[in-house]
Amino acid sequence: MSKKRKHTSAPSSSFTKHPHPHKMQKLTPQPHHHHHHRKLNHPKSKHKPIAKQPPPPPQKLPTLFHPSSRILLLGEGDFSFAASLVRHHHVRHLTATSLDSEAELLEKYPQAAGNIALVRGMVGGGGVVVHGVDAGAVERVKAVRKRRFDVIAFMFPHIGGKSTHLDRQVRDNQQLLQSFFAAAKPLLSPRGVIVVTLFEGKHYELWDIKGLARAVGFQTRTSFKFVPEDYPGYAHARTLGNISGGGRWKGEERDARTFIFEVGDRERDTGSGKQRKRKKRDGSPDED
Repeated sequence: MSKKRKHTSAPSSSFTKHPHPHKMQKLTPQPHHHHHHRKLNHPKSKHKPIAKQPPPPPQKLPTLFHPSSRILLLGEGDFSFAASLVRHHHVRHLTATSLDSEAELLEKYPQAAGNIALVRGMVGGGGVVVHGVDAGAVERVKAVRKRRFDVIAFMFPHIGGKSTHLDRQVRDNQQLLQSFFAAAKPLLSPRGVIVVTLFEGKHYELWDIKGLARAVGFQTRTSFKFVPEDYPGYAHARTLGNISGGGRWKGEERDARTFIFEVGDRERDTGSGKQRKRKKRDGSPDED
């Protein structure tokens, strides 16, 4: 019996005689401690991928004014838009026009002088400035009537403060745009486009610019938010001129939208047929 007792107590005796008994005691709880550590890390691993996901990049819009495009600008105010196209878009063929005479223009916008000089001084002689041009009768202007343009742009067209009556203002501006579409149409190259930028808001929605363009044979290719930062140096000029006292006009901070129009497919096919017949009769193509 005593031998059996010694035999059964041997494992206990051998455990106590281990050179480092305290280390063996620490080994036993470690799996439990390790398991607890993994539980703490588990929620963090779920949140990391969500935090690292970047927002989708904004869509890059196509450039409207390519350096090689033949461009006609109507209704320029202080010619800062034209100057921006020269400086930052490096256009080489630009005709910029204003409704006012040069004297009237410089009285309204003294800052226009430098911008006009920049356009007229374009390398290669590709810059033309014409004053006293009615956008609704541009096809009769000698400097442009025999030319064809890839882009014809009318930035922020408005008749000005002629009337405070809303319905009359809407009607007058609709008439301005419709006459512009009709006058600009024969000046477009075969794949040319019309560019019009308007402020956003109920008043401008009443103009129904897409309907006006459609009535003259155009279709809407696209429209998108106007980004002034794409045209460094450009500042919207009021039809009535600079405000005395130098105060900033609220219109500068308003959202705007750019519309791109092209000749409808049916009209383009008909027009190209007429153009071929005319070339055969004349024996020479139109002037550039």
